[in-house]
Amino acid sequence: MRSARLSALLLGSVLASGCLVVSLHPVYDDRFIVFDPVLIGSWQEVDGETTVTFERAEWRSYHVTVRSSRELARLSGRLTTVGNLTLLDVTPVDGVDVDPMLLPVHGIYRLTRESPDALALADLDYEQLFGLARLLPAPDGLVVDSRRNVVVTHPTRALRAWIEAAEPTGRLFGEPTAFERK
Repeated sequence: MRSARLSALLLGSVLASGCLVVSLHPVYDDRFIVFDPVLIGSWQEVDGETTVTFERAEWRSYHVTVRSSRELARLSGRLTTVGNLTLLDVTPVDGVDVDPMLLPVHGIYRLTRESPDALALADLDYEQLFGLARLLPAPDGLVVDSRRNVVVTHPTRALRAWIEAAEPTGRLFGEPTAFERK
């Protein structure tokens, strides 16, 4: 399920049924965007078929292309740091108009690099956050939509503080998916 969630969100399948965690607001702001040129290139999932390609884009961002045998998605991505974490925030491609009834949500991933040729991406842990969002009363900043996706509603500053406060527990992000440079 972990690999399916990673592929689903990275592939832009936000309209798929359930098992996603998305944010209404970005995890970055202009002061905290970082750019790592080492990411530029193609990365192959170690135990799977997904390939992620990072290209340099405008304003310290990336064009992110994700391929599997069934799907292709083009996204925009930005790196940021929160405490000791490096996070990748992905959204629909910048500058593309979306239907007025669709929201361009954000997928947030913890990015770690073991070496210049190995990286791992971990999504926000669906089971953990779904369990919290289903509590009565639900914690501020977490809701479950009609498709059983978890939607994080914190504005950027509160989102960053929430991640920094929750991460020492080690339960905010799921198991990482490993990628190697192609």
